[in-house]
Amino acid sequence: MVGFVALLGFRVFWIGQSYPAGFLKDIKHRYPKLTGGFHTNIVTVVFGKPVSQFLQAFCKGGKASLLIDKLIEMRLTSMSDAFLTQLQDARMRDIFFEDRFGMLVDIEYSNRKSNSLKRPIRNAGFDQPDAYIGDINYTSGRKLNRSLIERLATCEYITEHRNLFITGATGSGKTYMACAFGMEACKRRYTTKYVRLPDLLLELEMAHNDGTYKKVQSKYANPILLIIDEWLPLKPTASEQHDILELLHRRRKKSSTIFCSQYDCNGWFDQLGGDDSPLAEVILDRIKHDAYKINIIPTDLANYRSMREVYGLDPASSE
Repeated sequence: MVGFVALLGFRVFWIGQSYPAGFLKDIKHRYPKLTGGFHTNIVTVVFGKPVSQFLQAFCKGGKASLLIDKLIEMRLTSMSDAFLTQLQDARMRDIFFEDRFGMLVDIEYSNRKSNSLKRPIRNAGFDQPDAYIGDINYTSGRKLNRSLIERLATCEYITEHRNLFITGATGSGKTYMACAFGMEACKRRYTTKYVRLPDLLLELEMAHNDGTYKKVQSKYANPILLIIDEWLPLKPTASEQHDILELLHRRRKKSSTIFCSQYDCNGWFDQLGGDDSPLAEVILDRIKHDAYKINIIPTDLANYRSMREVYGLDPASSE
């Protein structure tokens, strides 16, 4: 659908398969805003929506147009779009006003609630932002405690300020499960942050050098829920252990942390240097007390397939 609009007076002419040629006179300050030009006083417009929607905005004795303008001005864009749809649907004339108005409110409310989740999810930086608790596969050859997972999905552990350990072999689905728990936390408006331990340690090392150490520490100490993926894949240096201890100490008893590791938690002491490290026991003391544990193990080791294989994912991608 193409329309020709005179810049002075906004005198509109349109052509389409379902509509005869015609004019709308003296339309000023209407949506959509018109851009582009090929003549001194003419612009060409390609409407993104059916012209019937465009016409509805300016017909109905001008009343509908004014309502649309006010809704858009109040940033009730979903409601304005739904109102246009109602105007086009002849069946809506037989529906009571209260019901029609209720539909408009429901659409605006649903879209706003959905949009309000986008920012916290984006800020969380999930490795797998589409992870969903309801999609966890309990019949994939893994031994999973379904009742525990469903209870943790209520975020009760967050209100208790308790941590969660998710352990298992590479490709067992630890990252997906952690991100799914993180998504549930976002839905309940808990500030959430996801980070891989190697990336966290690198960021803290750089912060030491550029004078932003406290700022970076706060970035990961303040979220109500912190997800640390790839926990202790390598033994951290003494300096890195100090950074880890500082972060975990600040989070202790006022927030929750999910640790994902390919090592069972009983092996974390050795990964932290064991008896040779004065901080190994101190770090574990900050996180192990009352922590929930999910150890993902195969039910049939001989025929075990990683979750990447089950879902046909790139073996190089995260779990």
